[in-house]
Amino acid sequence: MPKYNIEQWQAVLQKENIFPTPMIYIKPDREFIDYAGKNNYMVLVTVGGTGTQYDDRPTIAIVDSSGYFPDYRPNFYNKTGFFTLTLSCGWLGYPNLPQGNGYVVVQGLKGPDKVTIPPPQAFVAPKPIPWPTGGNTVERYNSSREENLSSKQIGILSLAIAGVFGSLVFLSLRKRTVIN
Repeated sequence: MPKYNIEQWQAVLQKENIFPTPMIYIKPDREFIDYAGKNNYMVLVTVGGTGTQYDDRPTIAIVDSSGYFPDYRPNFYNKTGFFTLTLSCGWLGYPNLPQGNGYVVVQGLKGPDKVTIPPPQAFVAPKPIPWPTGGNTVERYNSSREENLSSKQIGILSLAIAGVFGSLVFLSLRKRTVIN
């Protein structure tokens, strides 16, 4: 796992956010730049040696360089060769250690944390659930039902529906005569 010294700390405000996030500057090597490019400029890092709450907590960082992403400001990368790592966490303050700004370890670049992803397993279609045998399911369902509506029950249900419908028609006609 390569370790890079932190050259500088800054608190930055991301677009459409009112809470600052930490941005650190490092001087990378070619291996780090290639690794970041393969990972869409997002890496997992662990900060250490700062004496703050940032230490020993894995954090996702967005890698940036004014050399790759130019804007209206002067090209800071050309003068220093620094890359920025914007940490995906809240701003907790500057480290106040006399020996320096700490260091950052990039997880997965090499060493014991190098990420190796096994190839995905081939899709195997699941076996269908066996259906009980013995005829058509609709016939079994109908034959298992012993309680069907009798003619008397159907007649009462029809009269109830007709009564509700008649009441609604009566009320709507009555409202029209009251309004007019």
